[in-house]
Amino acid sequence: MTNIRELEIQGHFNIEDFYTEELGKNPPIVQSKYLHSLTIINDEGRIDPRHLTHLLSSCNSISRLSLDVKIRRLPKYHYLSTNLAYIKLRKCKLEEDPIPTLEKLPYLRMLEFHEEAFIGKEMLCCGQAFAKVESLFRTRKIKESWMTIKEDLKKAHDRLWWDFIVD
Repeated sequence: MTNIRELEIQGHFNIEDFYTEELGKNPPIVQSKYLHSLTIINDEGRIDPRHLTHLLSSCNSISRLSLDVKIRRLPKYHYLSTNLAYIKLRKCKLEEDPIPTLEKLPYLRMLEFHEEAFIGKEMLCCGQAFAKVESLFRTRKIKESWMTIKEDLKKAHDRLWWDFIVD
């Protein structure tokens, strides 16, 4: 099973022996160099952010990450795989702007925000943030005052999609 390429975790998960000295313990499947896609879905509630951070810090090879779980804040960028090219966020209920974390991912090409991904007040993309992003979109209006501003759309201009913008 260590050669699996895609892993989906549904429901609540807990890392056994989390409070022990050996925090490097994660299942070999998660640490596998073959694992390229990780999806975490939990409609039952919130996942302990420390457990999520611990799990993601072992997933060095993933290039696709889909989080459909209440986390309130993204783990810091150094806990995420630098190979991430695609991130989908749904029902995360992020309260803090995730851009400072996401903009540090060098290979990020696609970024999706779905319903309840972000419940904070503003997200700001400026300067050369997301210079390589080719696709950036958000579905369903989350808050009346929610806005994303991307000043440099050289790569994403023809693929930027917001469902509330009408041609």
